[in-house]
Amino acid sequence: MKTPLHLLSVVVLGAGLLWTAGATGGQFKRITIDGDFADWAGVAPVVVDAEADSTSLDFREVYVANDEDYLYVRVKLFTEINYGAFQHHVFIDADANPATGLSIGGLGSELMIENGGGYQQKNGGWNEGDASNLGWAAAPGGLTTEFECRV
Repeated sequence: MKTPLHLLSVVVLGAGLLWTAGATGGQFKRITIDGDFADWAGVAPVVVDAEADSTSLDFREVYVANDEDYLYVRVKLFTEINYGAFQHHVFIDADANPATGLSIGGLGSELMIENGGGYQQKNGGWNEGDASNLGWAAAPGGLTTEFECRV
């Protein structure tokens, strides 16, 4: 998905937990979504979170990178989950304006990705129609404390 990444903010919602990245855009890096995190070398976390501060999914670190085509997000957790087995959402505020899109976590989401499928939210509704050609990918599958995704 091509978006001006310097304007982009991301919210990840999973299993009842809300995480908001205060960073906009990310570090330029080409990442392969394959569950091997060696290609993230040199990318600093945008969020480092304390352990046991959530009754749900307990985030440890979140990384954000981008290239000319995609936004990449890498998440480290304190406890294992089966990433593919729970309902998860990624909310994208493409214009960095909380007054536009669906209001969630202090952002105005124009695009929501639910389990890999995209939905428009530009007028403030939860689902205002499909968003296609997102290039969504996520890895690894099964139990893990770390996963990566691309949009």
